[in-house]
Amino acid sequence: EKAFSNLFAARHRFYGHADYFRIIPEDLNGLGLRDLALKLGVTPSPLLSFGLDIHTFRTAETGSLTETHLGEEIDLWAEYRFRDALDLEAGYSLNLAGTAMEELGILEGTGHVLYFMTSLAF
Repeated sequence: EKAFSNLFAARHRFYGHADYFRIIPEDLNGLGLRDLALKLGVTPSPLLSFGLDIHTFRTAETGSLTETHLGEEIDLWAEYRFRDALDLEAGYSLNLAGTAMEELGILEGTGHVLYFMTSLAF
């Protein structure tokens, strides 16, 4: 098979914060995932950072789909380093489903995700 498993990886870094593509290749019927991303960030202090990530997703192959366009995702997030080993992050994701995403039954129309996440390093 020409796919890989992203078992313990940084999905948010590569596939957007909304997690519509959790199990690759199963979520995409083995058609692969292409992500073109623009990421902007600012760190006003060592403890605080803000970011804007814009993704456009496509499948690598058409298969039985009408087209490869999965959709777009816009992520706005803020991260605060509460302690040396503890980060707090909050964000919002706006998802606009394309034809392929709707045909695969992943999302129809527009999706909204609001999240709060903590990361503990030890």
